[in-house]
Amino acid sequence: MIHEKPGRALSMALQIPARAFAAAAKVRGLLFDKGTLEVVDTLVPVISIGNLTTGGTGKTPITSYLATDLRTRGLSVGIVSRGYGGTENGPALVPPDATSETALRFGDEPTCGPLEGILGT
Repeated sequence: MIHEKPGRALSMALQIPARAFAAAAKVRGLLFDKGTLEVVDTLVPVISIGNLTTGGTGKTPITSYLATDLRTRGLSVGIVSRGYGGTENGPALVPPDATSETALRFGDEPTCGPLEGILGT
């Protein structure tokens, strides 16, 4: 597939939100540095997988691979996911025997595919 460079007008138009996001990220970082925003110590190691990109970037398969690998090394693994599309309004433990009804409650990610059987452990 051949990708063409975006036109000059589009590139210039995208500079506005890009600069706004960069400025907001810088301010947020400064607020953490000054202690205005609190850093929470989880007391356990954390691996964060994700970004601002929506579906299709491989976050779920990577999470599954890492969780499986860490478990084979004898480590206890927990996965925190917001679960897209669920009706649950707060933190909750997804049962390991998730069903389609469970997906309605917790969303699609914690109850599907390669993570099945890993969650809730």
